[in-house]
Amino acid sequence: MDNSIKLLNINDKECMGAGGKAAGLHRLIQASLNVPPAYVLTADPGITEASLIREAWNALNSKTVAARSSASDEDGRNWSAAGQYESILDIDSVEMLIEAVETCRASLNNSRASHYRESHGANGEGPRMNVVIQKMIAPRFAGVIFTDAPLNSGKDEMILESVQGGGEELVSGRRAAVRIQLNKKGDILSIDNPETQEYPCVEMIRQIAGEALLFAEKENCPQDMEWCIDKEGIFYWLQSRPITTEDLPSLKEFDYTVRSRDEIFTRCNIGEMIPGAVTPLTRDCFAPGIEHAMRVLYKSSGGIHKGNKDRPFVVSFSNHLIFNFTSIYGMAGRIAGASKENIEMNILGKTIDDPLPHPVAPMPQQVFNALKYFSTMGKHKKYLKQLSKLQDSVLFSKDSNPQRAIEEWISKLPLMNKGYALHMLISAHSGFANSLLTNILKKSNPELEVNDSLLSHLLSRVEGVESAQAVADLETICEELYKSGGSRDFSSSWDDEAARKWFESSEEKAAELYRAFILRHGHRCIREAEFRSRGWEEEPGQIISNLREMVKIREAGAEKQKLPPFPLENFLSGFPEGSARKSAAWALKKSRMAVREREMSKSHSIRIQYFFKREIRRIAALMSEAGIIPDEDLIYFFTQNELKILFTKNPQVLIKKAEIRRRLLKEQALYELPEIWRGEVLQATVKEDLDTSKLLTGTPVSVGRIRGRVRIVKTATDASRLKQGEIMVAPLTDIGWTPFYSIAAGMITEIGSALSHGSVIAREYGLPLVTNINSATQLFKDGTEIEIDGREGTVRILDAL
Repeated sequence: MDNSIKLLNINDKECMGAGGKAAGLHRLIQASLNVPPAYVLTADPGITEASLIREAWNALNSKTVAARSSASDEDGRNWSAAGQYESILDIDSVEMLIEAVETCRASLNNSRASHYRESHGANGEGPRMNVVIQKMIAPRFAGVIFTDAPLNSGKDEMILESVQGGGEELVSGRRAAVRIQLNKKGDILSIDNPETQEYPCVEMIRQIAGEALLFAEKENCPQDMEWCIDKEGIFYWLQSRPITTEDLPSLKEFDYTVRSRDEIFTRCNIGEMIPGAVTPLTRDCFAPGIEHAMRVLYKSSGGIHKGNKDRPFVVSFSNHLIFNFTSIYGMAGRIAGASKENIEMNILGKTIDDPLPHPVAPMPQQVFNALKYFSTMGKHKKYLKQLSKLQDSVLFSKDSNPQRAIEEWISKLPLMNKGYALHMLISAHSGFANSLLTNILKKSNPELEVNDSLLSHLLSRVEGVESAQAVADLETICEELYKSGGSRDFSSSWDDEAARKWFESSEEKAAELYRAFILRHGHRCIREAEFRSRGWEEEPGQIISNLREMVKIREAGAEKQKLPPFPLENFLSGFPEGSARKSAAWALKKSRMAVREREMSKSHSIRIQYFFKREIRRIAALMSEAGIIPDEDLIYFFTQNELKILFTKNPQVLIKKAEIRRRLLKEQALYELPEIWRGEVLQATVKEDLDTSKLLTGTPVSVGRIRGRVRIVKTATDASRLKQGEIMVAPLTDIGWTPFYSIAAGMITEIGSALSHGSVIAREYGLPLVTNINSATQLFKDGTEIEIDGREGTVRILDAL
């Protein structure tokens, strides 16, 4: 625009060049709202500047005016730049106005505004500074109104703040305001008046709220609006800007909307797959994979009732992934023989009272679904072969263009979903085999007490379990180091980096065994389903630290005792000869084989995800190098859709979201959600009235009785401090802890079941394990002496806490 002044009743085209503040006032005027007379000075500094300012002063004919900044990057939808530029009030002479305009213009490049633009990634042509010259109003009341209350995720409330006199004290944060909370109907919900000030009457409050809502609807965007009421009671609008924090993340950004007070949720089972709060990328990729897997399983056996077909199996609360047990209950009443107790035992590791009522299908339908289910379970070997082959199909082109690489990465995610679907089918077969074993044992020997302790014993020492092999391989490396005489340098002289270089380059047998270990198990790690977690191949320090501790133990003279084979014949001798004994032997063999298959399928599915993890890290490095994102780690805080559009001209809004999510994750990680609950969830906190009785009872998982000192293990750093003979106390039986099982004397977890991956491995190595000791990581302290009994499921405290 040419050097000029314009009354703010200008056309839309002129408004575009007048800056954010002027544009907001223009839109208020166009909406027929009452705005004090104002002009916008669009001229760049020049010889005509003073004459234009005088023209505006004379035209307004006011005792006092205000000069307000109106930069082209101010009060926009992406960011507000609120308070970054200068505005001067109560100007009472034309000379003072000329000086004030110069101050406003100069503020365009002040250090505060420059830093703001830099931190928000502003690029391209710099902003222009226009100046609004406006009649001053001597207010009785002034304030702001947010048409969507900040931090209110329901967006059904407004916040109005009011002070007596001018509003500068309020917007600058120097004075406490009367805070009035309203609903969208204009009803006052609450009034907070800390300084006992006067405030507008109810009718005026409703007028402010009503006009603000109408304007926000017209703009199709929530608004942050400044207003005042003069001493004669005339109401004015002074400013309006979009609420730039409207779409910013919150702790509950991705929370599931509970449909009914009767919906049941649990962190059991899925909390072992991926415990705690996850990154948005993991939630957006891993959770759909498990959802897809559950639907494949249930659809293949008729387990989804038409009334529940749209209800998800996997949901999230504060980025913690949770099973919707209402959906999982679908099999009960749909498949003959599928009881709610069996479902609860397979997922929760126990039965619960007062289950949600579920529809019951006609018996012919139940029988038909049962046949489909048996057919599906009978294909477990086929599924395992398919899963093994699927690993070879996950190939990436390694495109150096990050945008094309992201598109390829997202396009291949269905392969990961398929991998988890196959694993879920194989895992379901393991649960099916376990239920079958339970029923056959009860019928074959009615006098036998079939409980968790017995089942854990029967499923121990299964040969060929893939995840347990990791521990065996580490022990083989340790023994070879000891025999070759290289253990002394490794345990006392080498740091982790020196040890890594030796293992990766040496031709010694121990180094060859180490490289074979990484090739076979390098995709595993703690919290391995989290995309942000790096595998042992990428971060071998965890394994090297563990090996160093194992070598020290071996040098001290301790030698790992091999467990004898499972006494199958002794157990079966308690059954009557004939069909009863044969049935028991068949069911036991099938159940033990199913454990082996399930652990192999878990390793395969995690390896497939690992390929995606490595590729997304490579892409993150490309994007960081190209300046698309500020650092590589930030990539885990975008969703799939956001990654697609991150390459647009203005990605800064998405980057801002991601950075906020990264900060929020630290808080979300502190939340401890209930094990099982119904309806809306309240954020659980650590209980202050923890049970510190001398005897605690949980679920027996792996038999054995041992005394030792507690070591609290929540992170890999915690685990590296574990010493021989200590009892590991952890939130759950994370598969990533398995290298440390050969050091620990026993284990306690807050959640878990007899069929969890960590429980399987604990049994292979005779590690006493008790699960479901609530808040164990808070109850115990490092060094507390305790005794655990993995057969009875008890923990006895020997020291005072």
